Amino acid sequence: MLKVSKKFKSLALAGLLSLCIIPVNGCSSKNSNEGYEPTEYAEGEHQIVSVEKSFDPFFGKNGTYGLKAPEGYKITDYDYDKTDYFGFDDYTYENVAPVEVLNPNNIGTPLEETEEVSEVYESGEHVIVDIKRGFNPFFGKGDQVFHLTAPEGYDVLDYDYDKTDSFEFVNITYVNNQQVKVNDINQFGEVVDKVESKEQGNTYDVGTDFMVVLNRSFNPLFGKDEMKEVPSIPGYVVVDYDYDKTDSFEFETIVYKNIVPVVVENENEIGVPVSPVEEDTHSDGIYDEGEHVLVDIDRNLNFLTGYSGTKEVTSPDGYEVLDYDYDKNDDFEFDTIVYSNDESVSVSDSNDFGKVLKK
Repeated sequence: MLKVSKKFKSLALAGLLSLCIIPVNGCSSKNSNEGYEPTEYAEGEHQIVSVEKSFDPFFGKNGTYGLKAPEGYKITDYDYDKTDYFGFDDYTYENVAPVEVLNPNNIGTPLEETEEVSEVYESGEHVIVDIKRGFNPFFGKGDQVFHLTAPEGYDVLDYDYDKTDSFEFVNITYVNNQQVKVNDINQFGEVVDKVESKEQGNTYDVGTDFMVVLNRSFNPLFGKDEMKEVPSIPGYVVVDYDYDKTDSFEFETIVYKNIVPVVVENENEIGVPVSPVEEDTHSDGIYDEGEHVLVDIDRNLNFLTGYSGTKEVTSPDGYEVLDYDYDKNDDFEFDTIVYSNDESVSVSDSNDFGKVLKK
Protein backbone atom coordinates (compact mmCIF):
# COMPACT_ATOMS: atom_id res chain seq x y z
CA MET A 1 0.00 0.00 0.00
CA LEU A 2 1.29 3.44 -0.92
CA LYS A 3 2.15 5.54 2.15
CA VAL A 4 1.56 9.29 2.07
CA SER A 5 3.70 11.35 4.42
CA LYS A 6 2.25 13.82 6.88
CA LYS A 7 4.24 16.61 5.23
CA PHE A 8 2.84 15.78 1.79
CA LYS A 9 -0.72 15.75 3.11
CA SER A 10 -0.19 19.09 4.81
CA LEU A 11 1.23 20.66 1.67
CA ALA A 12 -1.60 19.33 -0.47
CA LEU A 13 -4.19 20.66 1.95
CA ALA A 14 -2.40 24.00 2.13
CA GLY A 15 -2.51 24.28 -1.65
CA LEU A 16 -6.24 23.57 -1.76
CA LEU A 17 -7.05 26.04 0.98
CA SER A 18 -4.49 28.79 0.51
CA LEU A 19 -7.10 31.09 -1.04
CA CYS A 20 -9.58 30.58 1.80
CA ILE A 21 -9.46 32.73 4.93
CA ILE A 22 -9.79 30.36 7.87
CA PRO A 23 -10.83 32.00 11.11
CA VAL A 24 -11.40 30.02 14.29
CA ASN A 25 -14.82 28.83 13.14
CA GLY A 26 -13.99 28.07 9.49
CA CYS A 27 -14.06 29.87 6.14
CA SER A 28 -15.65 33.31 6.03
CA SER A 29 -15.52 36.53 4.10
CA LYS A 30 -14.16 39.82 5.39
CA ASN A 31 -15.84 41.17 8.51
CA SER A 32 -19.23 42.59 7.53
CA ASN A 33 -20.64 45.84 8.93
CA GLU A 34 -24.18 44.46 8.95
CA GLY A 35 -25.88 44.51 12.34
CA TYR A 36 -23.67 47.26 13.77
CA GLU A 37 -24.30 50.94 14.37
CA PRO A 38 -21.54 53.50 13.77
CA THR A 39 -19.80 54.16 17.08
CA GLU A 40 -17.31 56.82 18.08
CA TYR A 41 -14.32 55.77 20.16
CA ALA A 42 -12.26 58.28 22.11
CA GLU A 43 -8.47 58.08 22.02
CA GLY A 44 -7.24 54.77 23.45
CA GLU A 45 -10.67 53.10 23.57
CA HIS A 46 -10.42 50.89 20.46
CA GLN A 47 -7.92 48.03 20.57
CA ILE A 48 -7.89 45.64 17.67
CA VAL A 49 -5.69 42.72 16.64
CA SER A 50 -4.87 41.83 13.07
CA VAL A 51 -3.47 38.49 11.93
CA GLU A 52 -2.04 38.63 8.41
CA LYS A 53 -1.43 35.20 6.93
CA SER A 54 0.91 34.68 3.96
CA PHE A 55 1.81 31.53 2.05
CA ASP A 56 5.48 30.83 2.72
CA PRO A 57 6.61 27.23 2.16
CA PHE A 58 10.26 28.23 2.39
CA PHE A 59 12.52 29.52 5.18
CA GLY A 60 10.52 32.45 6.59
CA LYS A 61 11.51 36.03 7.39
CA ASN A 62 15.01 37.14 8.32
CA GLY A 63 15.96 40.81 8.66
CA THR A 64 14.66 44.16 9.91
CA TYR A 65 11.22 45.36 8.91
CA GLY A 66 9.57 48.71 9.59
CA LEU A 67 5.95 48.34 10.68
CA LYS A 68 3.14 50.71 9.73
CA ALA A 69 -0.06 51.35 11.66
CA PRO A 70 -3.37 52.31 10.03
CA GLU A 71 -4.20 56.03 10.06
CA GLY A 72 -5.27 57.09 13.54
CA TYR A 73 -3.74 54.06 15.28
CA LYS A 74 -0.42 53.00 16.80
CA ILE A 75 1.21 49.58 17.13
CA THR A 76 1.35 48.31 20.70
CA ASP A 77 2.54 44.78 19.95
CA TYR A 78 3.83 42.64 17.08
CA ASP A 79 4.69 38.96 16.74
CA TYR A 80 5.82 36.75 13.87
CA ASP A 81 4.87 33.07 13.76
CA LYS A 82 5.88 30.48 11.17
CA THR A 83 4.41 27.09 10.37
CA ASP A 84 5.76 24.75 7.69
CA TYR A 85 3.92 26.54 4.88
CA PHE A 86 2.52 29.79 6.24
CA GLY A 87 3.75 32.92 8.00
CA PHE A 88 1.59 34.91 10.43
CA ASP A 89 2.15 38.59 11.25
CA ASP A 90 0.23 39.52 14.43
CA TYR A 91 -0.39 43.21 15.09
CA THR A 92 -2.08 44.85 18.06
CA TYR A 93 -3.35 48.38 17.37
CA GLU A 94 -4.75 51.10 19.62
CA ASN A 95 -6.34 54.29 18.36
CA VAL A 96 -4.40 57.48 19.08
CA ALA A 97 -7.14 59.74 17.75
CA PRO A 98 -10.95 59.69 18.00
CA VAL A 99 -12.32 57.27 15.39
CA GLU A 100 -15.67 56.26 13.95
CA VAL A 101 -16.08 52.50 13.87
CA LEU A 102 -18.69 50.78 11.70
CA ASN A 103 -17.77 47.33 13.01
CA PRO A 104 -15.78 46.95 16.25
CA ASN A 105 -13.81 44.12 14.63
CA ASN A 106 -12.53 46.44 11.90
CA ILE A 107 -10.20 49.43 11.87
CA GLY A 108 -12.06 52.71 12.33
CA THR A 109 -11.82 56.02 10.48
CA PRO A 110 -10.23 59.05 12.21
CA LEU A 111 -12.71 61.84 12.99
CA GLU A 112 -10.03 64.45 12.46
CA GLU A 113 -7.18 64.86 10.03
CA THR A 114 -3.95 63.15 11.04
CA GLU A 115 -0.54 64.41 10.07
CA GLU A 116 1.41 62.49 7.47
CA VAL A 117 4.57 60.88 8.81
CA SER A 118 7.68 62.64 7.49
CA GLU A 119 11.24 61.42 7.79
CA VAL A 120 11.26 62.70 11.38
CA TYR A 121 9.28 60.36 13.64
CA GLU A 122 7.95 61.53 17.00
CA SER A 123 8.26 59.26 20.03
CA GLY A 124 6.28 56.04 19.53
CA GLU A 125 5.82 56.46 15.77
CA HIS A 126 8.65 54.27 14.44
CA VAL A 127 8.17 50.59 15.19
CA ILE A 128 10.69 48.16 13.76
CA VAL A 129 11.18 44.43 14.20
CA ASP A 130 14.44 42.53 13.95
CA ILE A 131 13.77 38.90 12.98
CA LYS A 132 16.69 36.50 13.24
CA ARG A 133 16.18 33.07 11.67
CA GLY A 134 18.36 30.13 12.65
CA PHE A 135 18.52 26.52 11.53
CA ASN A 136 17.52 24.32 14.45
CA PRO A 137 16.10 20.85 13.67
CA PHE A 138 16.36 19.80 17.32
CA PHE A 139 14.52 20.76 20.52
CA GLY A 140 14.86 24.54 20.38
CA LYS A 141 16.09 26.94 23.04
CA GLY A 142 16.14 25.61 26.59
CA ASP A 143 15.36 27.37 29.88
CA GLN A 144 17.38 30.55 30.07
CA VAL A 145 17.57 34.17 31.21
CA PHE A 146 19.13 36.99 29.19
CA HIS A 147 19.03 40.77 28.94
CA LEU A 148 18.23 42.87 25.88
CA THR A 149 19.64 46.21 24.83
CA ALA A 150 18.04 48.58 22.34
CA PRO A 151 19.71 50.93 19.85
CA GLU A 152 20.00 54.57 20.90
CA GLY A 153 16.62 56.27 20.84
CA TYR A 154 14.61 53.05 21.06
CA ASP A 155 12.99 50.78 23.67
CA VAL A 156 12.20 47.08 23.44
CA LEU A 157 8.48 46.69 22.76
CA ASP A 158 8.27 42.92 22.38
CA TYR A 159 10.33 39.72 22.25
CA ASP A 160 9.08 36.45 20.79
CA TYR A 161 10.63 33.04 20.20
CA ASP A 162 9.06 30.79 17.58
CA LYS A 163 10.04 27.26 16.55
CA THR A 164 9.15 25.15 13.50
CA ASP A 165 10.39 21.66 12.69
CA SER A 166 13.65 22.92 11.20
CA PHE A 167 14.01 26.61 12.06
CA GLU A 168 13.76 28.97 15.01
CA PHE A 169 12.91 32.67 14.90
CA VAL A 170 13.88 35.33 17.41
CA ASN A 171 11.77 38.46 16.96
CA ILE A 172 12.61 41.66 18.84
CA THR A 173 10.32 44.63 18.25
CA TYR A 174 11.51 48.15 19.06
CA VAL A 175 9.76 51.52 19.31
CA ASN A 176 11.46 54.91 19.36
CA ASN A 177 11.37 56.75 22.70
CA GLN A 178 12.42 60.11 21.26
CA GLN A 179 12.52 61.97 17.95
CA VAL A 180 14.42 60.07 15.26
CA LYS A 181 15.21 60.84 11.64
CA VAL A 182 14.39 57.81 9.49
CA ASN A 183 15.74 57.61 5.94
CA ASP A 184 14.63 53.99 5.46
CA ILE A 185 11.59 52.72 7.38
CA ASN A 186 13.22 49.27 7.53
CA GLN A 187 16.27 50.62 9.36
CA PHE A 188 16.73 52.25 12.76
CA GLY A 189 16.60 56.03 12.73
CA GLU A 190 19.10 58.54 14.04
CA VAL A 191 18.27 60.49 17.20
CA VAL A 192 17.52 64.13 16.34
CA ASP A 193 18.70 65.68 19.62
CA LYS A 194 21.49 63.53 20.92
CA VAL A 195 22.19 63.59 24.64
CA GLU A 196 25.53 62.42 25.97
CA SER A 197 24.90 59.11 27.68
CA LYS A 198 26.75 58.04 30.79
CA GLU A 199 28.57 54.76 31.13
CA GLN A 200 26.04 52.16 32.26
CA GLY A 201 28.23 49.28 33.39
CA ASN A 202 26.25 46.55 35.10
CA THR A 203 23.85 48.94 36.88
CA TYR A 204 20.63 49.74 35.05
CA ASP A 205 18.51 52.80 35.75
CA VAL A 206 14.73 52.48 35.98
CA GLY A 207 13.20 51.23 32.73
CA THR A 208 16.47 50.40 30.97
CA ASP A 209 16.82 46.67 31.66
CA PHE A 210 14.67 44.42 29.48
CA MET A 211 15.08 40.89 30.79
CA VAL A 212 13.80 37.77 29.03
CA VAL A 213 12.93 34.54 30.82
CA LEU A 214 12.42 31.66 28.40
CA ASN A 215 10.93 28.38 29.64
CA ARG A 216 10.81 25.20 27.56
CA SER A 217 8.65 22.22 28.55
CA PHE A 218 8.14 18.80 27.01
CA ASN A 219 4.50 18.60 25.94
CA PRO A 220 3.66 16.07 23.19
CA LEU A 221 -0.08 16.54 23.79
CA PHE A 222 -2.49 19.35 22.97
CA GLY A 223 -0.84 22.37 24.57
CA LYS A 224 -2.11 24.98 27.02
CA ASP A 225 -5.72 26.11 27.28
CA GLU A 226 -5.95 28.16 30.45
CA MET A 227 -5.87 31.48 32.24
CA LYS A 228 -3.14 32.04 34.82
CA GLU A 229 -1.13 34.72 36.56
CA VAL A 230 2.24 35.52 35.02
CA PRO A 231 4.93 35.22 37.72
CA SER A 232 6.40 38.45 39.06
CA ILE A 233 10.04 39.20 39.88
CA PRO A 234 11.07 41.72 42.59
CA GLY A 235 12.09 45.01 41.03
CA TYR A 236 10.50 44.23 37.65
CA VAL A 237 7.12 44.37 35.88
CA VAL A 238 5.92 42.12 33.07
CA VAL A 239 5.77 43.89 29.69
CA ASP A 240 5.26 40.91 27.37
CA TYR A 241 4.37 37.21 27.34
CA ASP A 242 4.27 34.78 24.41
CA TYR A 243 3.35 31.12 24.07
CA ASP A 244 4.57 28.87 21.26
CA LYS A 245 3.76 25.19 20.71
CA THR A 246 5.51 22.69 18.46
CA ASP A 247 4.59 19.02 18.10
CA SER A 248 6.52 17.96 21.21
CA PHE A 249 7.53 21.11 23.09
CA GLU A 250 6.06 24.37 24.33
CA PHE A 251 7.87 27.65 24.95
CA GLU A 252 6.89 30.45 27.31
CA THR A 253 8.68 33.75 26.77
CA ILE A 254 8.28 36.47 29.40
CA VAL A 255 9.80 39.96 29.10
CA TYR A 256 10.34 42.03 32.25
CA LYS A 257 11.31 45.69 32.63
CA ASN A 258 12.95 47.02 35.79
CA ILE A 259 11.01 49.55 37.87
CA VAL A 260 13.88 50.16 40.30
CA PRO A 261 17.63 50.41 39.64
CA VAL A 262 19.09 46.92 39.29
CA VAL A 263 22.50 45.31 39.06
CA VAL A 264 23.11 42.60 36.45
CA GLU A 265 26.27 40.78 37.48
CA ASN A 266 25.77 37.99 34.95
CA GLU A 267 23.94 38.32 31.62
CA ASN A 268 22.37 34.91 32.19
CA GLU A 269 20.98 35.69 35.63
CA ILE A 270 18.06 37.71 36.97
CA GLY A 271 18.91 41.28 37.90
CA VAL A 272 19.04 42.26 41.56
CA PRO A 273 17.61 45.56 42.88
CA VAL A 274 20.32 47.99 44.04
CA SER A 275 18.36 48.55 47.25
CA PRO A 276 16.47 45.66 48.89
CA VAL A 277 12.88 45.36 47.66
CA GLU A 278 10.40 43.55 49.84
CA GLU A 279 8.64 40.87 47.82
CA ASP A 280 4.89 41.40 47.97
CA THR A 281 3.08 38.07 48.26
CA HIS A 282 -0.27 39.87 47.94
CA SER A 283 -1.59 37.90 50.89
CA ASP A 284 -4.23 40.60 51.34
CA GLY A 285 -5.31 40.20 47.69
CA ILE A 286 -4.51 43.84 46.85
CA TYR A 287 -2.56 44.50 43.65
CA ASP A 288 -1.38 48.00 42.76
CA GLU A 289 -1.32 49.18 39.17
CA GLY A 290 0.69 46.88 36.88
CA GLU A 291 1.22 44.18 39.50
CA HIS A 292 -1.48 41.72 38.39
CA VAL A 293 -0.68 40.27 34.98
CA LEU A 294 -2.82 37.49 33.53
CA VAL A 295 -2.39 35.43 30.39
CA ASP A 296 -5.41 33.82 28.73
CA ILE A 297 -4.46 31.03 26.29
CA ASP A 298 -7.37 29.86 24.15
CA ARG A 299 -6.68 26.61 22.26
CA ASN A 300 -8.81 25.57 19.27
CA LEU A 301 -8.64 22.61 16.91
CA ASN A 302 -7.55 23.85 13.48
CA PHE A 303 -5.88 21.40 11.10
CA LEU A 304 -6.41 23.72 8.14
CA THR A 305 -4.30 26.73 7.18
CA GLY A 306 -4.87 29.00 10.16
CA TYR A 307 -6.59 32.28 10.95
CA SER A 308 -6.41 35.56 9.06
CA GLY A 309 -8.42 38.66 9.91
CA THR A 310 -9.06 41.42 12.42
CA LYS A 311 -11.01 41.46 15.66
CA GLU A 312 -11.52 43.78 18.60
CA VAL A 313 -9.99 42.89 21.95
CA THR A 314 -11.53 44.18 25.15
CA SER A 315 -10.65 43.86 28.82
CA PRO A 316 -12.60 43.91 32.08
CA ASP A 317 -12.86 47.07 34.16
CA GLY A 318 -9.50 47.81 35.77
CA TYR A 319 -7.42 45.98 33.17
CA GLU A 320 -5.83 46.68 29.79
CA VAL A 321 -4.60 44.44 26.99
CA LEU A 322 -0.83 44.19 27.22
CA ASP A 323 -0.07 41.69 24.45
CA TYR A 324 -1.65 39.44 21.81
CA ASP A 325 -0.13 36.50 19.97
CA TYR A 326 -1.46 33.97 17.48
CA ASP A 327 0.32 30.64 17.19
CA LYS A 328 -0.37 27.68 14.88
CA ASN A 329 0.99 24.15 14.72
CA ASP A 330 -0.18 21.19 12.64
CA ASP A 331 -3.45 20.59 14.49
CA PHE A 332 -4.14 23.47 16.87
CA GLU A 333 -4.17 27.24 17.03
CA PHE A 334 -3.58 29.32 20.15
CA ASP A 335 -4.92 32.81 20.89
CA THR A 336 -2.83 34.34 23.65
CA ILE A 337 -4.02 37.57 25.27
CA VAL A 338 -2.12 39.17 28.14
CA TYR A 339 -3.85 41.58 30.54
CA SER A 340 -2.37 43.94 33.11
CA ASN A 341 -4.29 45.89 35.75
CA ASP A 342 -4.22 49.64 35.15
CA GLU A 343 -5.98 50.34 38.45
CA SER A 344 -5.60 48.94 41.95
CA VAL A 345 -7.64 45.74 42.24
CA SER A 346 -8.78 43.30 44.89
CA VAL A 347 -8.12 39.71 43.81
CA SER A 348 -9.60 36.60 45.41
CA ASP A 349 -8.14 34.18 42.84
CA SER A 350 -4.74 35.20 41.47
CA ASN A 351 -5.48 33.29 38.24
CA ASP A 352 -8.59 35.37 37.53
CA PHE A 353 -9.51 39.03 37.17
CA GLY A 354 -9.93 41.10 40.29
CA LYS A 355 -12.32 43.91 41.14
CA VAL A 356 -11.40 47.59 41.03
CA LEU A 357 -10.91 49.06 44.47
CA LYS A 358 -13.37 51.84 45.15
CA LYS A 359 -11.59 55.15 45.65
